[in-house]
Amino acid sequence: FLLFMVGLHLNPYFIKWVGVQSLLIGLAQVIITFALTFIVSFKILGFDAVTSSYVGIAIAFSSTIIIMKLLSDKRQLDSLSSKMSIGILIVQDLIAILVLIFISTVGSNQLEGFGYLAIKTFLIGAGLVLGLFLFGFFVLLKVVKSVARSQELLFLFSICWAFLASALFAFFGFSLEIGALLAGMILSVSPYSTEISSKIKPLRDFFLIIFFIILGLNLDISGIKYVFVDALILSAIVLFFKPIILMVFMTLFNYTKRTSFLVSTSLAQI
Repeated sequence: FLLFMVGLHLNPYFIKWVGVQSLLIGLAQVIITFALTFIVSFKILGFDAVTSSYVGIAIAFSSTIIIMKLLSDKRQLDSLSSKMSIGILIVQDLIAILVLIFISTVGSNQLEGFGYLAIKTFLIGAGLVLGLFLFGFFVLLKVVKSVARSQELLFLFSICWAFLASALFAFFGFSLEIGALLAGMILSVSPYSTEISSKIKPLRDFFLIIFFIILGLNLDISGIKYVFVDALILSAIVLFFKPIILMVFMTLFNYTKRTSFLVSTSLAQI
């Protein structure tokens, strides 16, 4: 529901404008952050190569849900910095899918099949996105116009559409979040997007509380004293070096210092 509401604030025409920049900045940030973390983990902390790789992967990506929640609470989803942040997050999610495929192929000793799986995944993903947008613009918007005569029907229809798109992406091995985000983006060009967003908000807040409770229950802090120093060093990479990397690349694309700062600080967590 959170990602669906974020999508309602993202007009596809704006995403087209920031798409290339988000792709290049997101890709560069992930690669450099991974490389820096791997070197620190391997050379300074003394982890083996496999462990260092996992740590590097974990730190290279930011938490989409936490960032979306913060931007939503501050009512900044329509700002340039927020849309750039969301664009970079989408790039990170796509890279994460390829990384997970790579890890699974290595684990099953079928590394030679990684290239085929990556191309297959990309084609399926591109086909899903294209199919959703074509269906949305030529069919869905007309249906929304009809169901909008009833407030209850518009509410139920919006929820069904969000679940349908999410389930479709999950069925093909992608994340639920990307499906929900795209579902919202398609409805963002509808004149009823603001109305839909206001009706979904109570559901979003209810389930988001449960999400953070479950997140807290899964945090085991009993052995923190054994990894405290390592955690401090790795946290420094997340909180200081990752924002610097993002600010440098944002500046290269001629963004203002304020926009660069807001984007980099938003993504400075995992």
